[in-house]
Amino acid sequence: DTVDLSHLTSFGDADAAHLDNVEVLNFTGNGATAVSLSYDAAYGITQVGGLHAFTIKGDTGDPLTLLKISDKWYVKMPDMGDKKPEDAQKMADQMKAATDTKADQTKAAADKKAADKKAAADKKADDTK
Repeated sequence: DTVDLSHLTSFGDADAAHLDNVEVLNFTGNGATAVSLSYDAAYGITQVGGLHAFTIKGDTGDPLTLLKISDKWYVKMPDMGDKKPEDAQKMADQMKAATDTKADQTKAAADKKAADKKAAADKKADDTK
């Protein structure tokens, strides 16, 4: 089944709780729709006779967030063309690695700033003795 949700500006877990036995959520048309779903909400929508796959259709620029991404998610990006599912997993892994690297860099910069500030305070304390 397909559900037309193009009239919405956002769609999340609370909204998903009202749907079941759905294979396609269609958000195309009528402006941007921000979609944010957890794995459990997505799984709850798609419980159809053992078929646990569904498609989210939207307009270019519609934000999509899949919360708590883990090995449970399989995400196929629309611009992947003829790439295999393994390529989608590689892309997801690369995106996660890039995010993790950026988080590590941000933490390292904050740690360095704190260390520099402490060193400056210690030097100032030594100079006043």
